Order: sequence, then C-alpha cells, then structure tokens
Amino acid sequence: YTPGKASPGQSAQQEKLIQKFQDSISDLVEAFSKLDDSVLDSIRMPHPAIGRITIREMLYTSLNHDIHHLTIVSQR
Repeated sequence: YTPGKASPGQSAQQEKLIQKFQDSISDLVEAFSKLDDSVLDSIRMPHPAIGRITIREMLYTSLNHDIHHLTIVSQR
C-alpha cells in the first residue's frame, strides 16, 4: 500500500483532497530542504503536546501527521 495512491471507487473529491495532501507534503519538504542542518537542529519551537522541539523534529512530526491523514483519506 502506498499512501495517497488512488484506489478504485474513490470519488473525484477524494482524489482532489489526496492531491492537495501530496502537494502540501511536497511543498513542506522542499521548503525545509533549503535550510542548513545546523538551523534544523539548533532552533527550537514550541509543540503543544511535546514541548520545545527542534525544527527537524517538528518537520518529522508534521510529515508523519500529514501522511497519517493522507492514509485515512485514501482508505475511505
């Protein structure tokens, strides 16, 4: 199973939502890939459940969260 891959019977609305998730994830990865590793690991920001985490940790958390939702939408 590949998250975001269209399955038979998905509505046009589902496919559009899946594409939006995929585009959002790609944009996020592209934006953060331009940052130097030292920036990703040295700057901390607040996370409501975890506390202060690095930008790199926030990126991984956000990507995993987005992929989780993309999987849910793809399976319905």
